[in-house]
Amino acid sequence: MIEGTPGAEAGLRVGDRIVAVNNQRFHPIGSFEDRVGLPTDMTIQRTRDPADLSTITVVPAMLQSRDMFENAIRKSVRII
Repeated sequence: MIEGTPGAEAGLRVGDRIVAVNNQRFHPIGSFEDRVGLPTDMTIQRTRDPADLSTITVVPAMLQSRDMFENAIRKSVRII
């Protein structure tokens, strides 16, 4: 999970399993196609119990991988 991304801002955590998006079976790319800027409900599973489901709302954004990488590097640099 990268800090500052829409998923992180919505509360998605490392280890969460995305089960559905807007009540439709999750597809890694297709589920968010045409959803940029629109509130989107994600059903997630946080534990091994398949009945333990939660819903969070994320607003997908078009992200540039280079910018994300550079921001992550900047945030991780510490001068001692």
